[in-house]
Amino acid sequence: MKYYEFRTRRTSYFFPPEAEEHTFLYGLYTPFGGKTVRKLWDLFRSKSFVRRLMQRDESRLPFPYQEVKKAVGGDAVLAFNMGTPGPEQKISILGIDKGSGKPFFAKFSQKTGAKALTLNEIIVSKQLAGTGLMPELLDSRTTDDYVFMKTDYVEGTAPRIYALTEQLVDIALSISQHEHGEQDGLQVGLSHGDFCPWNMLEKDGELRLIDWEMAAMRPLGYDLFKFIYSCHEFFPDGRSMARVINDSAHCIGRYFEVFGVKNWSIYLRAFNKIRKQA
Repeated sequence: MKYYEFRTRRTSYFFPPEAEEHTFLYGLYTPFGGKTVRKLWDLFRSKSFVRRLMQRDESRLPFPYQEVKKAVGGDAVLAFNMGTPGPEQKISILGIDKGSGKPFFAKFSQKTGAKALTLNEIIVSKQLAGTGLMPELLDSRTTDDYVFMKTDYVEGTAPRIYALTEQLVDIALSISQHEHGEQDGLQVGLSHGDFCPWNMLEKDGELRLIDWEMAAMRPLGYDLFKFIYSCHEFFPDGRSMARVINDSAHCIGRYFEVFGVKNWSIYLRAFNKIRKQA
């Protein structure tokens, strides 16, 4: 089996020749970078000779390919994202079952930190089953060597949304209201944990969240503040952080009104404390 490698500054992606037929497999990568990155990606996708220059045999893939295939099960076409190197590195997989024709997403984690995150996502998936908040868990497996999970495929493209919207507020509310309580004098609720554009997919105006491995109970508003700070860091538009917060005050206020909170600045301070400790 041959695979074509698309390498970025941080990681590598491996696509099978069948990706030309099942183009959704290319959705494993989104070129959030500048014009050069987008141009290279366009060349990789459109020019077969470029892909052939980056061809690798399955025996030379930098991960346990056969073990991953065994975990996935059945006869499937697979594309792989090696993930960012480090203790939380995991292999993300997009695939399509040849028998049923159904697409799916999967994670295969071997490093200690990655295993803990994937196990957390499995637990949250079971807690939120049937809510429509996250992809349906199809299969999971925990062994001494790896943690594996498989979910249904969420169709869509990465949204170009870099400022809070009413739609994002509604999504954050749905998550927080699912599980809500109090801790250390603050109201807490379930949070996605990495509520950012790169963990969202959009189709026909509807947004879906993916990658729930950091989900946990946190002070209210955590997801909204995470979105604001992440967009300010990765997609700067010249405004100061204070200005961005001020410009987002209406959306933030609407979220906190649901919980009867008038002074949400204490929740912003709580978020910043958590962020600095991370």
